[in-house]
Amino acid sequence: MSLLQTLLISVIAGAVLPTEQITRNERAIFSTVTDTRPVLDYIALEKDDCLARLTKRGIEQLEAPPVPSIDAPLRLPKLLRGVRFEHWSAPMRSAKVPRPVLDCRLLLSLDDMAKVALRHDVAAIRYNSLYRGRYARNPGQRHAAGVAIDINAIVTTDDHELVIKRDFAGHGVGSRTCGLGAPWPLDTRAATLRQFVCGLDAAGSFNLILTPHYDRGHQDHLHLEVRRGIRWRITQ
Repeated sequence: MSLLQTLLISVIAGAVLPTEQITRNERAIFSTVTDTRPVLDYIALEKDDCLARLTKRGIEQLEAPPVPSIDAPLRLPKLLRGVRFEHWSAPMRSAKVPRPVLDCRLLLSLDDMAKVALRHDVAAIRYNSLYRGRYARNPGQRHAAGVAIDINAIVTTDDHELVIKRDFAGHGVGSRTCGLGAPWPLDTRAATLRQFVCGLDAAGSFNLILTPHYDRGHQDHLHLEVRRGIRWRITQ
């Protein structure tokens, strides 16, 4: 099926509005009107509704300074459901610096990530970047909007650090990551990482999950995003 045919079907199904950002990536899956993935709910929330959702879940809301490019800025708690969210750099982990800033919608998705982590015996998520940059190319998108996180490693409950650059053991740029036809790694550490990534994919709390399979710029981290203004998703 051609890209044009895919877009026409998506518009007819109510999945893509004329003002929404589209993608040419062949791995992208367009939403239908029956799609119930949590991320579609999160990206549609207004600021006050998002904050109310955090309150209902009992998630700690750490005040953050106003950021022009972030709609609902907060700071990332150290713990979500008992899972640690900590910097990839050991010196940064021990430094007395403010917790990173993010948008409320990403925090909802990270809370869901913590559920997935617990199911896969992951005790800690080690990130390198959340909010960065002064201007969002499009409102509600990418790191400048506080809706993306780059993860460099995870730590299992038996205290093994699995590093994306070292342990992902991908099958080359362009390879499928999850689902039918995705080649599965033979190495135990790589398989553990892949199970975690595909668990995140199945949970549906992010509409972008980019791995070393995506391009050379993601060989050392996972990019996960709660991008607003789109009705498609990609895990690669």
